[in-house]
Amino acid sequence: MHGTLSSVDEVRQAAWRRALSNFAVRLSPQHPLVGLDALVLGLLAALSAYITYRLYAFTYDDVYLAFTYARNLVEGHGFVFNGEEILSTPAPLFVLLLALGNIVVPDVSIPGVASLINGASLFAMAATLYLLGSHLSGRTVGFAVAVLSLFNPLILHSFGSETPFFLALVLGAFYTYLTGRTYLPAFLLAMAALCRTEAVIPGVIILAHLLYTRRRAALPFVSAGLLSVAPWLVFSGVYFGSPLTSSFAAKQAQVKAGAGFASFLEGARDWVPNIMLDGDERYLLAAPLVGLGLLVLATGDRRWLLVLAWPLAQALFYTQLGIHFYWWYAAAPGLGLSIVAGLAVGVIPMALKIVIPYARERGGRLLVLRVAQPQERESSLLLLVSIAGAILVAGTVVALVWTGHHHLTSFKDRQKGINDLYTATGKWLQDNTPPNASLAYAEIGQISFYSDRRTIDILAVVTPSQVDHLAKADYLWPYLCYEPDYILYNPALSIWNGQIKTESWFKHSYREVAAVRVATYPFPMHVYERQPAAAIPLPVEEVDVHQTKLDLGFSPGQIGGGNVVGQTFRSRHDNLSAVEVVFGNVGLGNAATIVFHLKASPVGEDLVRMEVAAADLEPNAYYAFRFPAIAQTKGKEFYFYLEAVEAAPGNGVTVFAQSGNPYSDGSLFQNHGAREGDLAFKTRYRLPDSAIDNECRASRPLRPSANSSAYGASWSK
Repeated sequence: MHGTLSSVDEVRQAAWRRALSNFAVRLSPQHPLVGLDALVLGLLAALSAYITYRLYAFTYDDVYLAFTYARNLVEGHGFVFNGEEILSTPAPLFVLLLALGNIVVPDVSIPGVASLINGASLFAMAATLYLLGSHLSGRTVGFAVAVLSLFNPLILHSFGSETPFFLALVLGAFYTYLTGRTYLPAFLLAMAALCRTEAVIPGVIILAHLLYTRRRAALPFVSAGLLSVAPWLVFSGVYFGSPLTSSFAAKQAQVKAGAGFASFLEGARDWVPNIMLDGDERYLLAAPLVGLGLLVLATGDRRWLLVLAWPLAQALFYTQLGIHFYWWYAAAPGLGLSIVAGLAVGVIPMALKIVIPYARERGGRLLVLRVAQPQERESSLLLLVSIAGAILVAGTVVALVWTGHHHLTSFKDRQKGINDLYTATGKWLQDNTPPNASLAYAEIGQISFYSDRRTIDILAVVTPSQVDHLAKADYLWPYLCYEPDYILYNPALSIWNGQIKTESWFKHSYREVAAVRVATYPFPMHVYERQPAAAIPLPVEEVDVHQTKLDLGFSPGQIGGGNVVGQTFRSRHDNLSAVEVVFGNVGLGNAATIVFHLKASPVGEDLVRMEVAAADLEPNAYYAFRFPAIAQTKGKEFYFYLEAVEAAPGNGVTVFAQSGNPYSDGSLFQNHGAREGDLAFKTRYRLPDSAIDNECRASRPLRPSANSSAYGASWSK
């Protein structure tokens, strides 16, 4: 009997040893395991389909520019926006795929086609990461990197756009390059460049690596890429006049404008933790994974560095070129973080290399530790640490994926209100305005798509002539130059479009005809129509000085009750004609009268004195104190200050300012004494008649002379 039991036990232990040995071999990156790979890829496809289902037909406003181009292609109008041959999207390949998808499946809307492309792109991205991870670090790492990326909110915030497709193409280029190909990665990067110009960055990285390792392959790589993209370069050069998108210059101008726009690093600092990660502290679990992943990277396959150089270089690219932060710019850096965090899972195979031999020696019995025997204490402790480490890492990955799943639709829910408002506004305009009508607004993607009306973009993406003016924070110029038939006003964006409501020409020339409301957004969209007898002056002023940074946590206090706020500045041009200031808590029953004083110095006599009722100001918007142009002001210093007459205590008016010293040619003053900080302000100067934009003149043959006083005496208050 005892002999039989011993024999059975020996057979069982031998079976355990064979099973554990086979499992260890299958963890090897080089081991072909088609069945397991197919199972993992099937799971990744299912997860991608699930995400697509949850986010179907959702995206954000900017992507609707591509949707409008695609619709115009489908309808036979050509690659145009506003009927003009202008390239205002960085993603022409994405546009062509949208149009093709809508033609092949006409029952699926263009936003729906975008979701399907994004679902396929998410799967392609995850599958490529799995294959790349398996090739470099084993299947465990590949799977972890793929799943972490699928549920990474920094990537999912870009759903519905060209970004997931771009990520998949670039990753495909790296995978095919690291598996020995030359022409295919060049082609994939060329296609990625037709989705985002930033594809040049991974192209340069691979080219540099080729020059270092396989110099003879560098020329074929470059030639293949250029030949792949050459047809588009030729077409766009002839059709648009340039293959470069106008949106790049617009986004640089947005940063220079200051108000409401943050640089890439400033925006990332605010947006990523508070909005993109919903302030959820569980995402801090990624920190130890990233740290451990860096350690694994230091001892693992260094070819990962080639891939990780891409998101790092792209972030540096955005920073150095002064690009405004948009959340889809965080997708590539977010992908890099997912890769590094996923590399931490590499400790699991390392742990198994300790656990499996230990278990093999004991026939699979891991818990027989015999710690009483001194010679086994060290190996037993190492075993426990390995098991605990593997469990902690695996558990952290699961927790991060679950947290990402929990917030899967948070951005969609947060964007629902503004999306609903823009969709409703666009449809109202389509139903209630003439087909040839024009409109002006600051975020024009969805409104333009649903209204199918000519759009004047205050933020310059589809109105390139506004770029130089936007860089000076001049939000009035496009209204004055193009005389839109309809002007839209959203109180939430008053820093950009609120000033028009205080302009005398606007009050005389436009009438509110609708206030579009949706239940999911707190403010209505006010629609103003130009009147038949409208008299809109030419843009005869240009912004000179502008300090538009705003620090909501910094304030010189309310104006009133003896508190006076001012600013010194140096004029850079002759013919100073206006000073603009951003007012805060107005429209709240303030009965005060705001008095504006302009002096040559804090102790001088008034050069200008003007009054405005607080009730006539717009909250969180610029107000221009205009006066007859003062000649010979170039290089001279001035001082303006604001006081409030009859302001009740606690019910004064605030002005926005910035801490530090953002404006070097002047200083913030409080009660006529200099203090730290600067007001948010702009100055304007009167243009000579010969300097008025010819484009504006061509569209406005019968207008008041530019020599009349600021925007015409008939419109002065």
